[in-house]
Amino acid sequence: MSSLRIYLLALLFLSLGQSVLRAQDDSVDSLLNALGSSVESTERVRYTFKSTRIINLHSNELAGVGALVFRIAHRFNDISGGMYDLFGLDGANIRFALEYGISDRFMVALGRNNFLKTGDALVKVALLRQTKGEKNFPFSATFAHTSAFITQKAADKNRKLSFLNRMSFTNQIVLTRKFNEAFSLALVPSWVHENTVPLASDLNDIFAMGVGARFKLSSRVSLNGEYIYRLPSEAANIQYYANSLSLGFDIETGGHVFQLHLTNSAGMTENRFIAFTDSRWTNSKAITINNTTRTLQQNIFFGFNITRDFALSSHKQGKHDK
Repeated sequence: MSSLRIYLLALLFLSLGQSVLRAQDDSVDSLLNALGSSVESTERVRYTFKSTRIINLHSNELAGVGALVFRIAHRFNDISGGMYDLFGLDGANIRFALEYGISDRFMVALGRNNFLKTGDALVKVALLRQTKGEKNFPFSATFAHTSAFITQKAADKNRKLSFLNRMSFTNQIVLTRKFNEAFSLALVPSWVHENTVPLASDLNDIFAMGVGARFKLSSRVSLNGEYIYRLPSEAANIQYYANSLSLGFDIETGGHVFQLHLTNSAGMTENRFIAFTDSRWTNSKAITINNTTRTLQQNIFFGFNITRDFALSSHKQGKHDK
């Protein structure tokens, strides 16, 4: 190829390159805007609930990445004592817990409840997340596993229980959907396994379906409710206990979330409020099985949860729900 042809070909490519660069410079803003629109066309739905728990049940929310959440829960005595017992405030079950966000989809927690002197450990994983936009996904799915260990000494000093015999395990899938800015719903299929049960007629495995809901009253206040339906069985530990029903409010104030509620569950760990709620909202009920009678009393407990977030890393945390 002659030098002239090479020179003319170089001029042609140079002219074409300049035209392309000029066109790119003229349209850079529109390209960036289009790129931003494409990225934002699918957006994760956030703040389905205000806290990692609805009331007792888990929500789909996790502790922020690098955030340590200190949770304090009180469940007072039943309110039937009136002013003499200050509507239950004279006594309380207390649970402390630390929740830590390891990643955007994974958190762990450790807790201690003075009810039966129970310790618990939690692993919670976000499996699926609700999104909106071009790639819409209709719900979130979160897995929660809790292991609980009772340390209270047995009433019978001659009865020795091993470490494993004192343990229970709960596995839950938390399915949630935020329908709009005001209303969120959760379905929580649950499986509780007790390594040791009191009677031969008791079940070691109990299955239940939890339902929780949130309705926003303002940017910082919501009305919450939940109900846990245990699947029917003739086993004694199903017949002798009631389904858990709880109603309350969430109030957010900066780094704190206050949860005030009424419930018929005295326990605050999954194995207790799912499997062993022994009070009712309505009238007391006597149950007789194999000539043994137990009475489910009408007891309602006032309680509250408080959470406080502490950022342990420089990872950017999300804004509060508005």
